[in-house]
Amino acid sequence: MRYQICCKVISIVFLIILVSSIPICRTLEVAKNFDETEYWGVFVYIKVVKQDSYPKHLYEALVSQSNWNSSHMIYLSQENATKQNILDALDWLAANSDKNDFSIFAFAGHGNIDMIAPFNTTLPKDCITADELNKKLGLIENRGICVIMDSCQSGIFGNKIAGNNRVILKSTFRRGDGWVGTGAGKWYSFTKFIGDAVIQKIDYNSDSICSAEETLHYAQKEYMPIVTKSINPIIWLPILIVDILIGIPLRYLSISIPFPTLNDNYEGEFPLY
Repeated sequence: MRYQICCKVISIVFLIILVSSIPICRTLEVAKNFDETEYWGVFVYIKVVKQDSYPKHLYEALVSQSNWNSSHMIYLSQENATKQNILDALDWLAANSDKNDFSIFAFAGHGNIDMIAPFNTTLPKDCITADELNKKLGLIENRGICVIMDSCQSGIFGNKIAGNNRVILKSTFRRGDGWVGTGAGKWYSFTKFIGDAVIQKIDYNSDSICSAEETLHYAQKEYMPIVTKSINPIIWLPILIVDILIGIPLRYLSISIPFPTLNDNYEGEFPLY
């Protein structure tokens, strides 16, 4: 009797240790398919303003397309969007996709010129630096990688993670804000407009491909009336004048404009579907 009880106790302890050793964000690896082109993605959303009601818009827009599958996508939001979970998801992306595939890493949340912030922290030690993100992206061996940065000052941050076969869609020009307001308490994130472009199957050159570059162009067109209303020369004009007076080159001017920009090192168009 004592032997049976002892065995049960040992079994229970073993199970507890086994379960506790499994990381929270680990996702089962998917068998690689080296013959076909597949699409993979990691989508991170951390709400910046309460009025933004499109947290999963881009993810849902893509998964509704025939070339995307939810088993090839990880969505991290709010308390699940920790630094470790984000980095683990990028490792998952590197482990499961192959050289025939295309991948997306989309981040919507707080950030600056040097780092992006996981959920509920802005402490530098808890953030993901451009160098850390660049190293993770470097482990992903794909035909192409699209990075969508929807954060403040992503215009500069995005330049730091540029690389071969990468398309970087950035929500700002230089030091602008990532989220934009249209008045009446309505706020929109950059990724909302990218999702709209996917849903509308934007294809400006009529080649039957909705590309990352075309969705960026669509977002720029949607931003124009918003930017026109929101630009306040009283704020950014003095900064611009100071930059010019101290001799900062034109390409480095610190203009705070919330306008999407592109860093494109992918040859041709990067297909979203």
